[in-house]
Amino acid sequence: MKKIIYILLLIISLSGCAGKYKGWKEIEMADLGTIKIPEGWVCHIQDNEIYFADEGVTEFTEDTVHLAGYIYEEDNPIGAYKMFDKNAVVKELITNEIFSNSTFMGTKKYVFNGKSCEKLYLMLEVIEQNKEIYMIVWDENVSYDDIKKMAISFDRYTSEE
Repeated sequence: MKKIIYILLLIISLSGCAGKYKGWKEIEMADLGTIKIPEGWVCHIQDNEIYFADEGVTEFTEDTVHLAGYIYEEDNPIGAYKMFDKNAVVKELITNEIFSNSTFMGTKKYVFNGKSCEKLYLMLEVIEQNKEIYMIVWDENVSYDDIKKMAISFDRYTSEE
């Protein structure tokens, strides 16, 4: 009887995990790793800039992207939060979560275009390449849970791959 209960619990547990990313797809980010994103989104990397937007978007602005940021060397951060406003400032960290795959996410208070606001951020570390990907959520419809799912799903490439 105990074996049957354990098997049922295992099946229920596994079926719950499978549904977590329903409607999402896994994509590869140019030699950095893989990440899961909602269906209909694409990742565009240009120079050291990274954008997550809907399929078909070709002009990347605050109003057209879900997330945007920079890929940079850990020892040479270039102010990824200055993506759309060169005078932007980080005021304070409000919430922060760290995951075992070297990803960070949370909420920070920023000043953009002279106005104070809170925005979600996502930071992915690619340790063996000494790189970080720092992105800010620009789309108000992207939830904390969405960013958390992205953070947890990130699988960086290692030298063995």
